[in-house]
Amino acid sequence: MHRNAPHPLLLAAAQLGGCSIVDFGPLNDVIDASTQNPDMTRVDGPAPDLDEDMGVEGPVAVDFCGDDTAFVITETVEQLRVDTRELQNRETPTCAPSGGRDGFFALDVQAGEYWHFHLAVDPSVADQEDLNPVLYLLQEDCDERRCDASRLSNACEVAPGGATAFRDEHFAFIPSAPGRWYIGIDDEGNNAGGVYRLDAIRPSCGDGMRDHGESCEGEEFCNIDCRFELSAMNSNEAQNEPNDNREEANALSLTANGDGSTGIEISGDIGPSAVICDYPDVFTLDVRDNGSRIEVNPLEPNSEPCTDGSTDDYQFDLFLEDAAGNERVGRAVDANRCPVIDESDLPAGRYFVRISDKRTDASRPINYRLRFRVSSR
Repeated sequence: MHRNAPHPLLLAAAQLGGCSIVDFGPLNDVIDASTQNPDMTRVDGPAPDLDEDMGVEGPVAVDFCGDDTAFVITETVEQLRVDTRELQNRETPTCAPSGGRDGFFALDVQAGEYWHFHLAVDPSVADQEDLNPVLYLLQEDCDERRCDASRLSNACEVAPGGATAFRDEHFAFIPSAPGRWYIGIDDEGNNAGGVYRLDAIRPSCGDGMRDHGESCEGEEFCNIDCRFELSAMNSNEAQNEPNDNREEANALSLTANGDGSTGIEISGDIGPSAVICDYPDVFTLDVRDNGSRIEVNPLEPNSEPCTDGSTDDYQFDLFLEDAAGNERVGRAVDANRCPVIDESDLPAGRYFVRISDKRTDASRPINYRLRFRVSSR
């Protein structure tokens, strides 16, 4: 999954210095919106005012997680200017390699809301080539030990030459209960701070407009959940990006096999891209019958089963999670050391399959092919 692969329009934006940098999943929608709303601010949420010299004035990040004076995000707000140069390194959560100075905003949420966060190095500020952003959420008590890796983004590293456009971090979040959270803007390096741009977006599926953080909205192969759907009609076209989290996961529509089971074969790629970003891929499928079995097996390019999982082409992990986020299978391998999911007696419901690169040092992406099969007892 290469969310931040080079895109000509994105490169142009980086060269212009004062333009906004966004990941290119919904880039066309963002560009279209900017022609109608040049400050890139959604009209349905609080918006900072623009300043001719410094970019954005308005809400600023506070120095402490839990600070009662923190600006509280309750609706979509984009292009918050975050300057950590006058702040300190107050938090070092166990799930986030964050050694830089950090700043915080408060976030008040309701159960079931979908939020998408996007952090970028501000391209209008000079001498920020060494910044490597980290974005994460802490619960209201700010307990660093409770930091959850699923509420963290540190997938992109500093690209050769310090290409500012390609260090964007983002992740999605659906709270299970109402409450307050704190979003931390940090940096992996031990530096004197930097200037960033933060978007906190609450997409709305079904409103006819593809929001930043939605896989699709109304176009071909887009389902009612605003997920891109892979079926027998288009599965040979590989994954549709972005699909690196549960909320933007590609949905799988399984086809009946001759033995009473259903299944599909898909292809995709994971691992570092040309811009040093390493996101997982996530797919979702619905199981109709209690007591079902889910099998996921890697294949050779010719669709034959994997016979040697020690090769570089199979150095990835497969995880199976249920709708509540509970891991049912993780990092299992078969007799041939090939990654595999084979889980029986599953209750009916929605499941997610996550594919993660397990290599510590990689020079190229892994091109994978997977067979999904669901059967009832």
